[in-house]
Amino acid sequence: MAIRRSLPRVDGLLPASLACAAVLVAGLAGGCSSGTTSTPKPPGCPDVQAVFVPGTYETHTGADPSVPIGLLKAVSDPIRHSVGADRAGTYFVPYPAVFTNLIAYQASEQAGVKATTDAIAATAGKCPAARFTLAGYSQGAAVAGDVATAIGQGAGPISADKLLGVGLIADPNRDPKTEKLIGPAVQGSGLAGPRPKDFGAVGDRVVTFCAPGDLICATPDSVRNLANLPAAMAKIGQYLDSQVHSSYATYQASPASPPPPGWRTG
Repeated sequence: MAIRRSLPRVDGLLPASLACAAVLVAGLAGGCSSGTTSTPKPPGCPDVQAVFVPGTYETHTGADPSVPIGLLKAVSDPIRHSVGADRAGTYFVPYPAVFTNLIAYQASEQAGVKATTDAIAATAGKCPAARFTLAGYSQGAAVAGDVATAIGQGAGPISADKLLGVGLIADPNRDPKTEKLIGPAVQGSGLAGPRPKDFGAVGDRVVTFCAPGDLICATPDSVRNLANLPAAMAKIGQYLDSQVHSSYATYQASPASPPPPGWRTG
């Protein structure tokens, strides 16, 4: 049965975590309902594997991937309740998730990319019919976005048609030109700058959430302009006082924004 992308409605104000879950549930529901086949699934294989990459200091390399943790637990719980654990598996990627300095962050993020890629490849190898969704928060959004980019550019662990949806919350590499923003408009791109390549063949199924004032995912040019240091420092001070980056469990996505992409059978 073919999969056709459509636009499900997300009515009313929803916390970003629940709105992200709504996007992924749409993809999971389509993947599960379209995965019916006369060939029995190998034992332990889901129709769809939902892969979550937690944010900085929310996980570590020894974490149990079967245990939901961090902000993304609020995304995974509705998925498991809506679709069912027998149809949709969840995996929380263990990786260093540290940020003591820029070099440590880059090494941590790249370790996260490898861990996520390896996890998807392992499931795809064991479960050839499985499809996937990806979600990440903060540093985890950088990881998930990089893996989605590799898949969309034909260099990932699975083909692009097997990736049903991607939800990025507070992506440090947010690019206003390539990501569909759910919520009010924000100024600037992510603090780490846009990725060198766009999402390619999966660009139509990537959405992002970025709260106004969160410099991690929306850094205005005025903050990057060190020639106007007092204004930049004032903006950074406002950001630190607001604690907006840790507010996505309650941050309300705007119903006036374009609806996220979804998937249904047809």
